[in-house]
Amino acid sequence: FGAFGWTNNNSYVASVGSCYEFIKVSPPPPDEFANFNGTDAYIQLLPGTDQLSEPWKIEADLFIRELNNNYICSNTGNANSYLALRDNHLYWGNNRFPLSPTYPLNQWFHLKVTFDWDFAGNFVRCWIDGGIAGFEQQPNLSKSFNRLGVYTFPVPNRFGDFDMKNLTMMEGGPSSPIVRLDMPMEINACSLDPLLIKGTTFNMSLPSCP
Repeated sequence: FGAFGWTNNNSYVASVGSCYEFIKVSPPPPDEFANFNGTDAYIQLLPGTDQLSEPWKIEADLFIRELNNNYICSNTGNANSYLALRDNHLYWGNNRFPLSPTYPLNQWFHLKVTFDWDFAGNFVRCWIDGGIAGFEQQPNLSKSFNRLGVYTFPVPNRFGDFDMKNLTMMEGGPSSPIVRLDMPMEINACSLDPLLIKGTTFNMSLPSCP
């Protein structure tokens, strides 16, 4: 194509290339978090995380759309091994305690749940956005997990309706923390090195760990 100008017959022409820039269109990126749709979406951890020894700490960033059935993590073979937010309560296996302030809906917030991490005495504690929201004294329970976003024991499956990223599970205490799971979930369902825990996603746009 030529530049702007007049031709010999006095008609004005313009170069298409000089008027437009051709932009390469790329497919949209995947969600930069795990989107659990409340119907059939979940993440299978392969291999499953190790059993957490006390003291322990679990943290995650969450975007919750309803009060119930927010199953953060669970084990397919152990009814007492799950962590959930339901009915303005923190559920840890068969135990629960009320949260005040409770978790907000339809906005991102940071959740931290600990057992004897900062304070001894067999206490489970919950923080919402850095503020203490509830605590209860109870014995330590089973804590091995192999699924995220769904409670699978007993059947039928109950799926969570929330988004999650930056999930970490640690043990050992503040002075000597040991990372058991560190899964950003902003690119795929891989845990960071050197853990190499692979997650397989089901029914969500976040890719599985290659």
